Amino acid sequence: MAAPMDQTVEAIIRAGATRAREVYYPAGMVWTFAKLRAFVPGLVDILLTKMEMSPGPAVPALVQPVLSDILATMSRLLWASLVVVLAAVGIGVYWNYDGFDPETIRGATVVITGCSTGIGEEMTYQYARLGAKILITARRENRLKEVVAKAVSLGAQEAHYVAGDMGKAEDCERTIQTAKEKFGRLDYLVLNHDGSNVKNLHEYFGTKSWDEDPDMDFFVDYLNINVVGYVRLASLALPLLKESKGHLIAVNALLGKVPFPKLSWGVTVKFALDGFFSSLRVELKKAGHDVSVTLPILGFIRTPAAEKIAQKTEQGREMLKMSVPVDETARAIIRGGTTRAREVYIPVSLVWKCDQH
Repeated sequence: MAAPMDQTVEAIIRAGATRAREVYYPAGMVWTFAKLRAFVPGLVDILLTKMEMSPGPAVPALVQPVLSDILATMSRLLWASLVVVLAAVGIGVYWNYDGFDPETIRGATVVITGCSTGIGEEMTYQYARLGAKILITARRENRLKEVVAKAVSLGAQEAHYVAGDMGKAEDCERTIQTAKEKFGRLDYLVLNHDGSNVKNLHEYFGTKSWDEDPDMDFFVDYLNINVVGYVRLASLALPLLKESKGHLIAVNALLGKVPFPKLSWGVTVKFALDGFFSSLRVELKKAGHDVSVTLPILGFIRTPAAEKIAQKTEQGREMLKMSVPVDETARAIIRGGTTRAREVYIPVSLVWKCDQH
């Protein structure tokens, strides 16, 4: 149930570089120690008191028995507190242990959408290092060729691509059909693409409220690619996923939990994804199908696109300092999908933000 050594070292280095006062790893230990502080108040005071009140020659003989009784009581409290600490730490470690086994991915078949850059590209490389068989999609064929070549060099047992627009039914069908022909089965479907054929999202993001620019052509296009496309791919893949007792991962965002101004179009899409795939999870379970549905909830991730957007404003540049690296994000998504988590919040602090709304 111990945390992996490489991730522990990475967390320590990251905390030092960012001048953090403390770093809890696993993150769930924050909760553990918060509960301890409430459950064992004054532990430090007890320790200090014991140090200062040890009976010595200067203490009158008549008082020494009383002090001895006090110290004996404090000693018992101290040992009881230590037992509580150890038990709580053990519980915290247990709760944070998700049973992830990288070897289960070796030889597994994976389809990932939106892989020409950013999180999709990084997930491709991480699945490759774990020895998976991979099929990736995006619109830019030249980039797909480069990503596939690198995936093979990193250890992918197989790597293929389908160049296409996930807003088109025929391209979605071709993607799943190619996976069936190449692999004969499907273990993981990772829906990650995000885009529009009408607007440059990097330039449009957060610039206008809907009443200022009610562009229905863009809205319909964005919904088609990022909601209908997700639903269509999932629907086409479900027969294969049912056979393999596989994993469906639909990458989502904080926009799917909390409304944001000047992003009504994005919020609509992300809320739709949250609603559809959360409902699908319940339907599959009630029907007795062993197919997991995982929704990664992403905050501000340091992708190339996000960096371009953030550099435009002072607030964006400040947010960039607190953003999560792409490799860490990809690792968390893969881990959550493999362990059949319902939701994965990246960073973990998003849980609190969502609870506030």
